[in-house]
Amino acid sequence: MDNVDEQVRKTFDRLWKRQIDKGFVSKPPIEHVSYKSVYLKNGIILDVGCGNMQYLYYPEPFLENYLVGLDYNKDALTLAKSMLNRINNGFLVCCIGEFLPFKKHCFDVVLCIDTLSYLKNTYLMIIEEMYEISKKQIILNVHHEDAAYEERFKFFNEKEIAKILEDNGFSVIDIHIISARENYGIDSSKNWPSHLEPPDTKMYIHIKAEK
Repeated sequence: MDNVDEQVRKTFDRLWKRQIDKGFVSKPPIEHVSYKSVYLKNGIILDVGCGNMQYLYYPEPFLENYLVGLDYNKDALTLAKSMLNRINNGFLVCCIGEFLPFKKHCFDVVLCIDTLSYLKNTYLMIIEEMYEISKKQIILNVHHEDAAYEERFKFFNEKEIAKILEDNGFSVIDIHIISARENYGIDSSKNWPSHLEPPDTKMYIHIKAEK
């Protein structure tokens, strides 16, 4: 494992340990656009880098599907287990995203929300793995280069991530830019919190792609 990626994983180790010590998973203030875009029934979904699965406070996109969560960190999966119980239809796997322990073409949808940006030197390996295990569709979130804040993370622009996916066998069917306003769920620019990015900052790129 590259030293930069290992440093990032150690950062997340500390994050998940603090949440374990707190004893519960905090509810996000809004339902994230990345998960609202899951339109599937009676399917099998894999979430690569699932973390604590706090998005299951808004479980509607997943209620009629079987959800598999994957993360390298056992503390994250302990937290995720309590969230997965909210839909009672799935299981968790402890491993890294660069080597996915599944048969080819076994997931109807593969989610990977923010994870690629955190693994600057191995994100291409994860994309290759997702191609192998997905039946058809993947849904990604990556950090936009306009909101770059740490050299150890990987930031993308729209053309770059589209070309990477196309070079790896995918066809991009939708790209949506998530602004700070949408990300934080704040409608008005008036009295915008000073500690946040300006409201029109491009923060994330949300992509749907198919094989």
